[in-house]
Amino acid sequence: DLIRVIEFSLGSFGSFSLRLGEMLQHVANHGTHHRGQIALLLRALGHAPGNVDMLFYFAAKGPGGPTDGRSASAGSRRRRPSRR
Repeated sequence: DLIRVIEFSLGSFGSFSLRLGEMLQHVANHGTHHRGQIALLLRALGHAPGNVDMLFYFAAKGPGGPTDGRSASAGSRRRRPSRR
């Protein structure tokens, strides 16, 4: 049913219609865009954002959480640059 057309309005931007599959694709892409913006802002403030991948988020909060006993962000800590 991903080809089903859905009509919607964006206020002053007008009315639109998209296929359900296109809307789902937009939602995934738009969420990724905002996670990237947040990660960039955190880095600019000197903080490591951790792993912003939704897979790790759902694995950590879902049934059973991480299976290896580590937190989902354990591998995403900021690393110091190596001195050569």
